[in-house]
Amino acid sequence: MDMEAIELLSPTVKRALSAVGHKLKEGRVAFFLGAGVDIALSNGWLDAGKMPNWLDLVTNLYKEAADGDGKYAASDMELKNTIELWPSEVASIVRCWKGDQAFFKSLSDQLEVNKKKRPHLVYSDKLCGMLCNSNLIVTTNYSKLIVDVLRDYIKRHKLGKDIIIYNREDLPSFYMPRPSEIPNKIYILYLHGRCYEPSYPILDAWGYSLVENDDRYYFKFLQSLFNQRSIVFIGFSWKDILIRRAAAMAQTNQQYILNSHLSLDKRDSIPEKCSLARRLSNAMRAAYGITMIQAREEDQTKLIETICSQAEIPKSNSLKKIAEYFDYCGDFESPMHYKYLMSISKKHNDSPKERISQGIIAIVNLLKRELAKDINHDKWLLCARVERHLRHHLWLYCQENKAEGNRGNVWKDLFNKSRIVKWAEIPDRIKFDFIVGGYETGVITNKLEAWLSKKPAIKPSDPVFQDRLDCVYRIYVEYNNKDTPTGKYDELISSLLRCGWESMAAKVMCDKVSALAEKAKSTATITPAEILQNAQRAEAIARTIGCIRRRVKADILAAMWDPNPVAARERLLRRLMINNHGWLIEPGLVYAIGIGLLACQIQIKPDGESMDTEEVNEFLSSYGLAKEIGNIMGDRYWTCYMPNTLVGKIEKIRSNYNKLRK
Repeated sequence: MDMEAIELLSPTVKRALSAVGHKLKEGRVAFFLGAGVDIALSNGWLDAGKMPNWLDLVTNLYKEAADGDGKYAASDMELKNTIELWPSEVASIVRCWKGDQAFFKSLSDQLEVNKKKRPHLVYSDKLCGMLCNSNLIVTTNYSKLIVDVLRDYIKRHKLGKDIIIYNREDLPSFYMPRPSEIPNKIYILYLHGRCYEPSYPILDAWGYSLVENDDRYYFKFLQSLFNQRSIVFIGFSWKDILIRRAAAMAQTNQQYILNSHLSLDKRDSIPEKCSLARRLSNAMRAAYGITMIQAREEDQTKLIETICSQAEIPKSNSLKKIAEYFDYCGDFESPMHYKYLMSISKKHNDSPKERISQGIIAIVNLLKRELAKDINHDKWLLCARVERHLRHHLWLYCQENKAEGNRGNVWKDLFNKSRIVKWAEIPDRIKFDFIVGGYETGVITNKLEAWLSKKPAIKPSDPVFQDRLDCVYRIYVEYNNKDTPTGKYDELISSLLRCGWESMAAKVMCDKVSALAEKAKSTATITPAEILQNAQRAEAIARTIGCIRRRVKADILAAMWDPNPVAARERLLRRLMINNHGWLIEPGLVYAIGIGLLACQIQIKPDGESMDTEEVNEFLSSYGLAKEIGNIMGDRYWTCYMPNTLVGKIEKIRSNYNKLRK
């Protein structure tokens, strides 16, 4: 996709695309194809019309069966309304009327294509090119269209790959192929069967009932699929309750391990930033771990190209390549960001944290050198595209350098050069991110406000971005003090959610929880239940956009006040698991998790017993935090948010630890 098209995607979506593209190169992606794929492929292959979707298929089968006798006929409206609510039950009616053999024959006839015509090569070639990067394809379709198209593609491109077909009935003996296993074989599993012997399609209510209640291999396979692979769903409507249930189970059991599942959903138009369709995508991510990308049919191939042709890690100090790479990878939580930053570190034996920090400083120095020169509009834009990502990395990994001014000074250098910028040619998202940087760094807040008031062209033209900018002003100017009443946060959070800025809403929600916790130490009017409830809401908002650091912060605050410290400890331990699956939590939050775990453990111990230094060392070491004990003991940020009963015990542990060190 070109730059303009990429900018229309949210950073969260870009992050998911990048992660899936990376896993695709490793062979760790499985494809899940629904009726939409057959419909798209049949466009130009059938003599007339397109391959029917599931509801149209049931409608055609009923009409064919009922046409023989007028008394069985139904009006189009009655049939449509009934099938929308009871599609598999209507299919059962037809199957009972016709018998199994005639029913499956009718189904096969509905899905047959004219082999004398060739498929739509633009779409089919892009799709098949992507599918050939994996050794596993799962489909709920019944036709052999995808097999025919894929074999044709393999033959024309002389790829030398074999297609091995498995039916639903083969699930008891089917095993998940390892990513690198048999690279010249592609396994296609017909999860709901085929309309060709020896398989029988799952289409009617009885068939679905058998799968749901009797076929334990069905759910066993789906759980393995969701847990072991990143899945790209294409042309899948998500009306299938069984698949949704399996996705929900996997998300519940492993909700902190981010496999970056994608669903390419066809739409006639690009959803507005704050539309119901966009909010549905957030709900899908939270409930099922699925990032839904809604695109027009002409953009489907562009999305496929984006997944397959991920930006390569820059091999030089080219600002253009660095900016392109950061933008394609999404926001600062992308594991591909960390991979690049570690790659430019010269000390490869250092820890990931140290290597990332070195990489960040290397980019900082590059920007400083560029901004010290006489630059033009294009060079400024490249610097701004890099800085918006770098700003967060500096905060999270190089706080000592932030204190020295790097974070603010890089942005200030951009601001001082801004007179040469052609603001009308700057994309709204980049313009917005630059303005936000002025508030985040806090280096020239008063000057920035005056500057913005004099130059309205600098402000985003997009009304959504403008609404977000108004929220930014309230956050960093109006609400920037600890005396802000907690009730004021609610209206701000509501405004942020209305303009589709969930990551900032989660931040403000965490700020509210922090304020509640701090005030609860001195007043009995704020209860632990109130703190816990608000922390859970913050975590839920952050979950919709996969924001790890907000989820972690919410869980740490909750852990300190949760009356069930065992459950709170388990949540925090699951957060640590993220570091073992290609994603990184910044060091500050790792230290905070250590504090949270200690708080939980103190509350678990009977009779208010404290923990001696040896016990603390053993406890934290058992969770892989042995190297972080010193940093954990030195982290006092969370003390003001703990219950008073915990503060004294934590401080005693710190005191004993510091005495031993001396």
